[in-house]
Amino acid sequence: FQSRRRHTRYISVTGVQTCALPIFQANLEKIMAYAREKQRITNDEVERITKVKDRQAANYLNLLIKKKKLVKFGKTTNTFYKPIGK
Repeated sequence: FQSRRRHTRYISVTGVQTCALPIFQANLEKIMAYAREKQRITNDEVERITKVKDRQAANYLNLLIKKKKLVKFGKTTNTFYKPIGK
């Protein structure tokens, strides 16, 4: 028995494997657009606008923090994120 992966490229982003890079990029753009419009965003809002689960929403937010596009405020229940710059 030989395992084959056909027509799929896996890319590791913040420890999570994904094969849908265009969707991933589109979700990051949605998150940033929402954050700029409202001047803040929460994990629950990311889940709602991108239709992903809690862990993936956290991964998106952590990636944007690493890219220095968002700043995190708070540590637990009332955590929110604000965009940096424009």
